[in-house]
Amino acid sequence: MPYFIRLLPFFLLLWVLIQPVALLANGPQPLSEKEVTQLAAFLKHNWRTPEQYVIEKFKDHDIILMAEDHRIKHNLHLAHKLIPLLYRAGVYNFGMEFGASEDQAALDKLVTAEKYDEGQARRLMFHYNVGWAFKEYLDVYRAAWELNRTLPAGARKFRILNLSYCYDWSEATVVRTPENTKKVFYKGGTEWYRADVIKREILEKKEKILVLTGTPHAFTRYQMPVFDYNARQFYSFENRLLGNLLYKQAPKKVFTILLHQISFCHKSCDGQKEKGKLTGRKEGEEVKQMVTIKITIEDEAGKQIGEP
Repeated sequence: MPYFIRLLPFFLLLWVLIQPVALLANGPQPLSEKEVTQLAAFLKHNWRTPEQYVIEKFKDHDIILMAEDHRIKHNLHLAHKLIPLLYRAGVYNFGMEFGASEDQAALDKLVTAEKYDEGQARRLMFHYNVGWAFKEYLDVYRAAWELNRTLPAGARKFRILNLSYCYDWSEATVVRTPENTKKVFYKGGTEWYRADVIKREILEKKEKILVLTGTPHAFTRYQMPVFDYNARQFYSFENRLLGNLLYKQAPKKVFTILLHQISFCHKSCDGQKEKGKLTGRKEGEEVKQMVTIKITIEDEAGKQIGEP
């Protein structure tokens, strides 16, 4: 095994240990008294519960992208609570980044069955990617099943829509090339694939959906800066993420809700202002907020094995 590969776990552990210290050392500055007064007045007259805020957005939009920093326990609890409220509001679909479309028929059967099959829920989640088989993600399936069990005979069932597919990681190599990447992601780029699923199952059928996905995938108008060696300032703007693609197709129907998380804006973001894509931040400003991460880890058999 190459020497640098053997050292990789050490550097990853070092990064994990240093990151929180760096965040605390460069935290946000306190708000001014004027800013506090303005924000307090706004909240007093415009407050909503998280559930109310999400549901209200469906009055004017068909696709809500709920952008999460992965593995945050309270975000998943919010998703569980939203499912019956979505149904009452006429929204019958919940999109999951963390599931394979190959398993859609089996998932439909799971959430509409007479009896909930916990083992099958785990098999479906593990089949897509073992890295996402956390209990709280699995419980999204259970929340849909519990709702469906309360519905009268003949009523429309609530659906969990898988947006991804099973990748072939056996073809992965240390150095990524177009040739081996095509073998891993043999159904095409994941952003395009997920956008096509939503177009086919939601937009073309005039349905509505709440999608739980990682934050970058949920960007619509915002174009994420990425390193680009050949660019004048060594960065360019990515506009082919899931939300970007959906927004191009149906700009008046797509809306993003950013769940509470650490947020960064480095100097490389400033170029966004030149394109009118980013507002409300001063040059070079960094906005950072700490969040608590606590989520339950289970193995495939359902045995709890800890909390990171």
